Amino acid sequence: VLQKLENTIQQGDYYHAQQMYKTLYHRYTLKKKFFELESMLVQGAILMLKHKQPNSANELALLLITHYKETQAPVNKDTIGSLLQIFSHYTPAFSSQLRIFIKNAINWSSNKDNNDQGSPELHDAFAIYYDDESDFGLAQTHYLRGTKPLLFADMLIKWASLGYEDEKDLFIARAVLQYLCLSKTVYASTIFTDFQKAMNLDTPLINFLEFLLITVEQKSTSLFNMLKQNYMISI
Repeated sequence: VLQKLENTIQQGDYYHAQQMYKTLYHRYTLKKKFFELESMLVQGAILMLKHKQPNSANELALLLITHYKETQAPVNKDTIGSLLQIFSHYTPAFSSQLRIFIKNAINWSSNKDNNDQGSPELHDAFAIYYDDESDFGLAQTHYLRGTKPLLFADMLIKWASLGYEDEKDLFIARAVLQYLCLSKTVYASTIFTDFQKAMNLDTPLINFLEFLLITVEQKSTSLFNMLKQNYMISI
């Protein structure tokens, strides 16, 4: 059956191939043949992407995510790996479909273990993709929720270099403060240190961030209040 499906796609009959995939999806679901179902959807989505059929590919990818939700599949290396296999075949030409895929993948993978922020492994892959595409705004969203602070710092250096001279400190400030809001104090310190090694900025905002990170590390309310008082006017 799968070989027939692939032949149908190779012949360019994408509509009938898609209907066959959906029929098999329901058949495998009723028979609880989950391994076959997941393999079929992954292979089908990849084939559709290879044949420049992003809408059909997205439909199959979203069926896989729906299946994960309905069966309460764990967020682990197997399920994440399947999603990343599909993701690796998207191209910039399929940007709108990719955003839908990413949104659904992140929503499915959000749980108490990642503070409802989504799988760090997925965020890492998405961040690197958007970084490579120079879409730094979207990359930042994912870097903040991933596990690659050094890559994030490198991106911030590239991004700040494109900005106005008197606004370069804003790039690192935004990232540090957002990391702190996510309780990622170690990552906040890492990107600040790495950024400053390259940029060597000397502004009131940079000084404030440096002292703020020390204050957070020491968990000192008195230091924080003093910091606010001293820097309230300048920043």
